[in-house]
Amino acid sequence: MSDPFANNATTPLSFGTVGKIGVPDNDNDIDPVAKAIHVTGAGTTLKVLPVGNADGAWITIGPVPVGYTTPWRIRRVHTDTDCTYAEVTG
Repeated sequence: MSDPFANNATTPLSFGTVGKIGVPDNDNDIDPVAKAIHVTGAGTTLKVLPVGNADGAWITIGPVPVGYTTPWRIRRVHTDTDCTYAEVTG
């Protein structure tokens, strides 16, 4: 496959290059930390812990439409989350 961007540096502001389906976990950080969370199935709640927030300083977003992407790097997604999502990790 030809990739005209293969030699471009990956930065915090560039599009992601690696992703996986997310599984909420209140206690353990995403490893590696997600560049963003991208909603793939709508729900009423997306509860996230950005990288710079202290433990317990969750941000709740809702309702959450398909296509929503967080503006923060995310270290944890709470089990109250009822939408499906992908973690942008690279």
